Amino acid sequence: LEHKRKEDILGLEISLRKDPHVREALGLAGVRNPNAEVIWSLTHSHEGQSANQSRTHGGFNTDQATMTSVIRRILKAGDHDPVHAYPAGQRDAELDALPPAFSTTQQSQTVTVSQVNVQTSGRTNGRKRALCIGINAYPTAPLNGCVADAELWAQVLQQRGFESPIILTDAQATRESILNALELLVRESQAGDVLVFQYSGHGTQLPDVSGDEALEDTPEQDEAICPVDFDTGAFVIDDDIAGVFAGLPDGVNLTCFIDCCHSGTISRFAVGTQGAMNGLKARFVVATPEMKRAHRQYRLARGLRKQARAHRGPASMREVVFSACQSNQVAWEQNGQGDFTRHATRVLQNTQVVTHAQFMQQVITEFGQNPRQLPLLDCAPHHQEHALLAPLGSANATSNSNASQDRHLHSIAEQLRMISQQLDALA
Repeated sequence: LEHKRKEDILGLEISLRKDPHVREALGLAGVRNPNAEVIWSLTHSHEGQSANQSRTHGGFNTDQATMTSVIRRILKAGDHDPVHAYPAGQRDAELDALPPAFSTTQQSQTVTVSQVNVQTSGRTNGRKRALCIGINAYPTAPLNGCVADAELWAQVLQQRGFESPIILTDAQATRESILNALELLVRESQAGDVLVFQYSGHGTQLPDVSGDEALEDTPEQDEAICPVDFDTGAFVIDDDIAGVFAGLPDGVNLTCFIDCCHSGTISRFAVGTQGAMNGLKARFVVATPEMKRAHRQYRLARGLRKQARAHRGPASMREVVFSACQSNQVAWEQNGQGDFTRHATRVLQNTQVVTHAQFMQQVITEFGQNPRQLPLLDCAPHHQEHALLAPLGSANATSNSNASQDRHLHSIAEQLRMISQQLDALA
């Protein structure tokens, strides 16, 4: 009913955080406000002054956890003070109206972005959270397997102990939605958390607007992923992703699984090519002159032109990126699934504790002999021996790191022994 389309919604987390004045008033800007506190759905606790288990837009007033928390606040009762709880069994009318086939997965997809949890202080265990994106319904060069990719990654990650991922597909996956969801995922993380960013869709190359790409990869080119609204110039380029990742808190493990072309170094990005063979589809869009003009106008109109950054090589990376193909290859999809996603999720389902390097090698092996594409691991050298999807500093990560150090020391010892033998021979 608003005159302005896509007006912000007061109770929606993504809308509250977008407005700097609201963020400050509600204590969401990093400085706690003693006069305001926000409780996001869902909370880990089912009781106390700050509990919330409502899963639908109209469900707060019938949610026992929420309403009992309200009672405690009105009575100024502590978390453990006895109170008469709100009557149990008050089912949400919206849930009652759902057909029997409506699954838990469908419920979570309905409310994904608004249910990004904010952790309270005193947390002892890190969280495992993910953002999964898949786009088929492009206005130009539609794809077939990307939504299925996102759903499969979400399913496999939950099997690995992740919370129900945020899922953005097709019309939901605009540039604004992708960056807002990714920024929320990073900003609300804390030391000990494990994060995953997964993307399946088109990639492309665009003229560099900010001037920084002359320092690396292909001069005067930015590499980009293509949101569903990319025809308006709304691309997500490497600058955008690197800017979000720069805010990653210390001690947070962020892993990316990118199933598109040019994905060889996705958060620094690389170069892809387009092609088609035997009915397969390549996940790459050639940027037309019109698309390039729209991209430039979009960024300049929003003040997104930036100064050149210093060179960003693997040694400075804090994220770990698994990409669908080498920088000179094409990422393919067939039979309703991305090739990289099909093989990577199969390996993930059949392994427990492996290092990043071991996982990459197993995925490459899955592609078999004479593969159309070879995936790539891009990360800081010391991250290669860290355990996949494990908290930084965990026992698994430490044991793998120690094993790597042992192998390295053993190699050095062997070299010293050979030098000693040569010196003895000379003597």
